[in-house]
Amino acid sequence: MQPLTTWTCDVCGEQVKPRKGTVIARHTKDDDRLLTGFLIVHKKVDGFTCDLGNENGYYYNVDLDTLLGQDGMAHLLGHLSAGPLIAEEPVIRVADMDEFIDLFRRLQVPFYEQARTRFGDEDVTALYEGANEYYPYLPGELQKVASGPV
Repeated sequence: MQPLTTWTCDVCGEQVKPRKGTVIARHTKDDDRLLTGFLIVHKKVDGFTCDLGNENGYYYNVDLDTLLGQDGMAHLLGHLSAGPLIAEEPVIRVADMDEFIDLFRRLQVPFYEQARTRFGDEDVTALYEGANEYYPYLPGELQKVASGPV
C-alpha cells in the first residue's frame, strides 16, 4: 500500500486530486479571525459543485496542492503561530485545535486519510485502547489500520 495521491471530498465522497481540490473553512460567529469547519472539497471544475463558497460562509479557500509537502506544512503551521520572525500576531487562527490537527494529519501524515474511515471500528478502538497520544498516528500504524482488520 502506498500513501495517498488523492483525498476524499468531504462533500461528495469521491476522490480529489491535488490540483482539482481546495481546502475551505468558515470564520466563527464570534471572531472573524478564527477558522472552523475545515473541509477538503473539489473545486468548481469538471462539473463538481462541492466547493460551498462564500455564499455559504466559506471565505477561507486554499488550493489543496498548496497545503501538501514541506511548503504546505509551513503554510499550515502559520495558522498556529507567527513564529519568531514575525513581530505581529497572525491574522488567521484556528478555533478548534483538534479539528485543525485532523486536517493537518489528513494532508501531511502518510496513510492517515486512508485509515480515518476505520477509526470507529471496534477492532481499531480495541487495538489502541490505552495508547499514548501519538502512537496510533504513526504512519506504520495507520498503514496497518488502512489495510483492513487488525
